[in-house]
Amino acid sequence: MRGVPGVQSAAFTAYLPLSGTENQWAFDIEGRPAKPAGVYDLTCYRPVSAGYFETIGIPIDHGRGFETRITRTVLLLWRSTSRWRVRFWNHENPIGRRLRFSGPEWRTIVGIVGDVHHAA
Repeated sequence: MRGVPGVQSAAFTAYLPLSGTENQWAFDIEGRPAKPAGVYDLTCYRPVSAGYFETIGIPIDHGRGFETRITRTVLLLWRSTSRWRVRFWNHENPIGRRLRFSGPEWRTIVGIVGDVHHAA
């Protein structure tokens, strides 16, 4: 789409803002002890492509956005989600920290972006 005349920016997401679709995943924080069986920390997870935040006008408050070649290994936190730093990182900056969803792959937090309503 980026090559189509008149298109200024293009990106994709699995869940559009205001679609009402929620997708919660359990996660682990690198360096923390494993949770007991049946106990989870949960967050909403919304896959997006490089350029997504810029395309729909969501500001990147801290850090950086995605680079096309490494989108599977990095994360950006919504501004409200970055309040986790109180709960999980003792008020420290979460950028550079790593999370893991199901599976062995760790993902590095590279930025914090403005909040978006995903439900009415």
